Amino acid sequence: RKTYWDNYPYICKFGVDIWMTTTAINEGFRVCQTVLGAKIHDDKDPGRQLSDMYIQVVGTMFELMGYYEFRWKRIITSVPGTIFGDYRFFEIEKIDVDIKKLLDQFSKGYKKYKKVWKSIFSKNTFQEFNRLVRKHPGDIIHLSVELWAKIVYEYASVYNFIVENEKGILLRSMLPLYFLRTASFIREAEHLNYEIADAIVEGDAGVFERLKTYFRNRWSYYKNKKELVSIKDKIIE
Repeated sequence: RKTYWDNYPYICKFGVDIWMTTTAINEGFRVCQTVLGAKIHDDKDPGRQLSDMYIQVVGTMFELMGYYEFRWKRIITSVPGTIFGDYRFFEIEKIDVDIKKLLDQFSKGYKKYKKVWKSIFSKNTFQEFNRLVRKHPGDIIHLSVELWAKIVYEYASVYNFIVENEKGILLRSMLPLYFLRTASFIREAEHLNYEIADAIVEGDAGVFERLKTYFRNRWSYYKNKKELVSIKDKIIE
């Protein structure tokens, strides 16, 4: 028997992990964590090698948000999961990331997608973002997790109410912002050990949780529009 997901292209690729996890949680399975040690991946520079992975993972996550809208809208807060095993941090070899490359990718994307961002962000969020770019040009720009959370929520909302054949375009327009946030996080955590850096990530998740009302409001805004969103004519080639 075919399901909603049979024709979705990213599940058989990098989208499979987020799909399995999110589906298990939403379908009522009991979930936990278990300690299996460090999973070592080949080094990958985000600005050079992770674009397709990002699009597939985030696209799957946004698709799941639409599919499970009836569940996540009712959730107020999160609770820690149970961990089985001797939980401890593993220090692994640091990965060299070309921050200049990430910021260059953002600068190019800003020129190409600025009109897209202006059209899909709320007025206040775009003004906040644009002031940031104008005030801190070049290699000192820093995208805070609060503003990043709002941007992610804008994209998650638009993705589910956009013309179907423009979803790929939309996800690609998010890449420069991902590069900027990655560069910002690296600077935040570059002098910290892994345990403290992990605590920062946990705190970032708390920011997303705190701003969930913003997400609900933007989702409702796009859901109540009379027409689906289209962005293809706002891209500057």
